[in-house]
Amino acid sequence: WIGTIIYNQSITKKWNLSLEGSINTNYFVYTDENGVKRNNNTPSFNFDLGSTVSLPFSINFDGGIKYNGAGSLNAYYVYPDWNMFFSMKRSFLNKALSCTLSVNDLFNTMAWKSRSVLSGNVIDNFYGNTRYVEFTLKYKFGKSKYENNTKRASEDERKRL
Repeated sequence: WIGTIIYNQSITKKWNLSLEGSINTNYFVYTDENGVKRNNNTPSFNFDLGSTVSLPFSINFDGGIKYNGAGSLNAYYVYPDWNMFFSMKRSFLNKALSCTLSVNDLFNTMAWKSRSVLSGNVIDNFYGNTRYVEFTLKYKFGKSKYENNTKRASEDERKRL
């Protein structure tokens, strides 16, 4: 099962805050080394806290923290990890040109660490490439035009189908 809550709020005209939290668990029955039947169903709590701020000179700042709590995931018990990230974006030339500087996993803390509940007690440590600094430059050529054409059926037509 899983439960999720999402909260988005404008704190001021130039500052938005978002929070997403979830708790989940699963059902995984196994037999341990002593022959005892167990269920790997430890709940896990996760949350994301993010903030967007409009700064002077048309600069937008996004930043936040992501936390993945300890808990069970099928045949594994997963250890907690966390991540801090941010980006700054500035647009030029009537928003045709944009520059973004992004940093992810600022303190190099995101790593998949888990332990198998099956016989042999396999330990799995995975350090993915989550830490980066990225600079993005985008230019939009011409004007974008999007047309939406929606057709709706009448009540009689919907009943007929």
